[in-house]
Amino acid sequence: MWHASAAPVRGRHPQRETQAQIARVALTGVGDQTQQWEEWSGYVYHIRRRLTAAEEAQVGPARDLRGTGEGARRFAAIAHTLPPLLVRAAQDELGIALAEGR
Repeated sequence: MWHASAAPVRGRHPQRETQAQIARVALTGVGDQTQQWEEWSGYVYHIRRRLTAAEEAQVGPARDLRGTGEGARRFAAIAHTLPPLLVRAAQDELGIALAEGR
């Protein structure tokens, strides 16, 4: 699945249509536009799009890694790049915990 999110610049009022356009541009040329979900949280605009058949042939079928050792390892490898609040939100979504201090 492809996923793009757009949030306002800190201190600015959320602009739904501007953020939607930014997320759409981020997904230009990838995924199947007929299999797309858009969500407005009131602050962040999200677009999720399924892979095309050709993309899936390259990477294999989708797998849900939440709650698995592989998912925990992949998350641990990138967690240091995220703000602490996002780390906690991602941990809740993934059902994993990292070592203390993060």
